[in-house]
Formats: sequence, structure tokens, C-alpha cells
Amino acid sequence: MNPASHHVSLKLASAPSHQMRSGVGASWHSILNAPVGHGGSAFGGQPPVLAVHEPLWKSIEAHATRLRLRFIRLEFEWRQFEPRRGEFTWDSPAMRILDRICAWAEQAGADVMLQQQWGGAAWNCFPEFRGDPAMETYSAPADLNAFADGWMSLLDELYVRRGYRCIKWINPINEPGYWWWHLPESYRLLRVEGDREGSRRLQLNYLAEACAILRRRLRAGHPGVRLMGPDETDMPAYERLAAEPWFAAVDDVDFHSYNSVFDHELLSKAWNYHIGDRIDSLVRRYSAESHAAGKGFYLTEVGSMVYGYGADNPAPGCHLSSLKDVEVLVRSLAAGVDGFSHWSFTNRGDIDGQWQLIDTWNIEHKNWLLEARPHRPAYDILGRATRYVPKCAQIFPVEVTGGGCIGEVREQSRQGRASLNEHYQRVWAVGVQNPDTNEMRILAVNNSEEPFEFTLELPECGGGEWSVLDPWTDAPVALERSLRGSHCLNGVLPPQQLTVLTT
Repeated sequence: MNPASHHVSLKLASAPSHQMRSGVGASWHSILNAPVGHGGSAFGGQPPVLAVHEPLWKSIEAHATRLRLRFIRLEFEWRQFEPRRGEFTWDSPAMRILDRICAWAEQAGADVMLQQQWGGAAWNCFPEFRGDPAMETYSAPADLNAFADGWMSLLDELYVRRGYRCIKWINPINEPGYWWWHLPESYRLLRVEGDREGSRRLQLNYLAEACAILRRRLRAGHPGVRLMGPDETDMPAYERLAAEPWFAAVDDVDFHSYNSVFDHELLSKAWNYHIGDRIDSLVRRYSAESHAAGKGFYLTEVGSMVYGYGADNPAPGCHLSSLKDVEVLVRSLAAGVDGFSHWSFTNRGDIDGQWQLIDTWNIEHKNWLLEARPHRPAYDILGRATRYVPKCAQIFPVEVTGGGCIGEVREQSRQGRASLNEHYQRVWAVGVQNPDTNEMRILAVNNSEEPFEFTLELPECGGGEWSVLDPWTDAPVALERSLRGSHCLNGVLPPQQLTVLTT
């Protein structure tokens, strides 16, 4: 690498660009047992709620508290609470897990989005799929009114009777257009005709019908709970969100992002995209369009597949994956997102990769650990970022000058030649202010292999003492005053690391 400059200037804006509607956190599933069909790794991340596992549960909750998770995407499968129509199993093993997570969130002040991951209940799958447990997992609900009845009963139990006002949203289905929202015709289009886009469109139209029914029922029975959707992956590129059938039927908009790469990296797969091409453009545009319509915009699943995944592959939680996810967070906050959730807080780590922030499962012996432990380096990099973004933070732009490099290979031309001698920014930063205490922090990520000296330029009203937090101990170290002026401070951004500056 040939550094264009070893110095970078960070200029903190004097006013916020927006205020988040929620916070930063992670997926935390309640599903205990594996489905017969494809289920990703959304099951088995924590044990049943039994006395023998109480030390493990207490350590899980302690880590959630330490990481200051403030947005919880809480996944469930339908059959865990309504295995037969109108028959509710509120004390099933999986529902006891869901209850425990809600209880922690209520006490911690975290926001919860209840997310149906898949159905799995034979009674409301399409008749063509009934009797095949894999297809019962993939089926959308055949009766949308019965689907809405079940959602309202779930909220009656959790939100009203148990008092979990931490539940702010419901989300009808995980990643429609992929596995878990099929109609017989959408499945035929995908598997027989090979028409993925036609299948996806059919599923999204059916989702719009479901959302319209759910939203009416929420308004009538649970006006304090909002409807989130469409929960699509992987950051689809729409010309206008308002032109999509589901947009008018949801209160807030959410998408997933897994296949982004650093701007300077090669696009090794057809489905990869640079952070700048989706986060700095699409997320900014989607946030603006959603906000103009009175809706929030959220990234509710974010992770990294580019360095590998599957089985017990450690790549999803490796240093570069975690650093890339932090950069996506920083740039998403600057682009206007209202909430952000990593995949995932708990995860067995031996199903489709090691995505977890904490370890709860012994991969070698296939059993629960006695106590949860940090999954490093993800816990120390991405987990560190979650700790320092307060709920409903005021977001302040940070203008970055310098912090680039020349000579990286980004993409290949059609002739196979790499494009060289282009300039890529390697330092990104954003300011976050606690709305309750007014404490200001700056999250700065340097994805370069080289350190950068930096000068922090503060607005006239942004004086006072500033410190950089030690990346290992979080101990504050005072920044030096710069000779450039009374509102300037000096420091160093370590290579491939998140740096947190704080008042």
C-alpha cells in the first residue's frame, strides 16, 4: 500500500443530522430445535430455561448488559406458541426462552422487534405443502386472517398480560423472497421455472396483503406496537420504495446486509458490493424516503460472508469481518439509519459459521458451556461499538479529510485487468451524542494496514476535555492540544481498528 497521507483531519459538525429512533444491538433468537428444512443458524444459541443452566443464563444476560444491546431482533417460530389453531403453548421450552429475553430487555431498556423466522405450523401452511415438514417451514400462512389472529394473541400475552412494553415492533417474516414465505406458485416458479425474480415478486405481493391486515389489527388492538418490514436481504436496489407494494402497509422499513466489502477490495463474487455503493447511496436514499413518509429505516441483520462462512468456519467473526461490520455501522449511522442489529448475539457456531458475539456452545463436544464467554475478536471490535452508541443517539456528521490511499486493487475490468492508482478513503467517522447526558463520542474506524495521525477539529461550542479510550481497557487517555488552534486536538488512529473518542 502507498499511503497518500499519514495524516487525517476529523471535523465534527456543530449540529446533528438526525436522531435515531432506537439503538444498536443484535439478533437473539428463542428457537430451540432445528427445523427439518433450511433454518440458517437461528436456533440453539442458548439452552432451555432450566435450573441446571442458570449460571449460563446469568452470564448471557451479563454480557448483553455489558455490550449495552439496545435493539433486540427476537426471532421465533410459529409452532412454538400456536402449534394448532387457537391452541397456545405459552410455557413451551422456546416460549420460556423468549420470555427470559423479553424480561432482560424490559429491565435493560432495550427495544425489541418480534420477528417470525419461519412458521413450521402445519395447520396454517398451504395444503400443497402439508405433510412435508421442510415445506411446512417454508410455507407462508395460507389464512392471513388466522395469521393476524395469532399475532394479536401473542401480543395480548406478552405486551398486555406480561407487561413487556419493550416490544416496539412485530415483523411478519424473515427474508421473504428467499426461503420462508412461499406460496405454491412462488415455489414452482423458483424450483421448476428457475424464475427467482418472479418468485420473489409473488412473495412480496403476498407479504403486502399480510402487512395491510396486520397493520389494521395493530391499530385496533395494539396501537403502541409498530409493523416493520419487508426484512429483505441483501440490500435490494429499488428506484423508489414508495413504488413497492409493501411500503404503504408498514410503519417502518428494514433490510439486511451480508455481502458488502470494503471499498478498496476486489468484488470476488457477483453478489458482492462495495460499502459505498449500497450504504452511502442506498441507505442514505432509503432513510430519507422513509423519514419523509413518517417511517423509520433500520438495518436489522448485518454480517459478513465475504471471507467465508458455513459449518464451524470462524470467518464471520474474524478481525476483518468485525472491522468491516463496524465500518458499515459507522457509515450507516451517518447515512440516517434509526436502528442497527448484528447477526448475531448468540449462535452455536457450528451450523453456518461463527457469527456470535458470545460463545454459549461447545463446538467440539456438542454441549452447552457452563458460562458464556466473549467470542473474540468480534466481541472486542463490533461489541465495543455497540457499547458506545447510546439509544436514540443524536448523530453528528464528521468530515474526514485525508485518510486515503493509492494503489489498491478494487475491481477487474471485463478484460481481466485490475484497476490501479485509484484513491480510496480508509478512515470513516461519525459523532454520537447521548440525548440524556449530552455526552459526545466519535467512532472512527481505520481499515488501513497503516496508522494515521489525526487532528480533531471541534466546533466553537465543542470545547472541553476529550479523551481517546484505550482499545483493551477503555481507560481514557487525554488528547493533546494541537498547535492548529484552541479547538483542535491530536492523536493516532491505530491500523485496522475502531477508535472511540469521548468527552
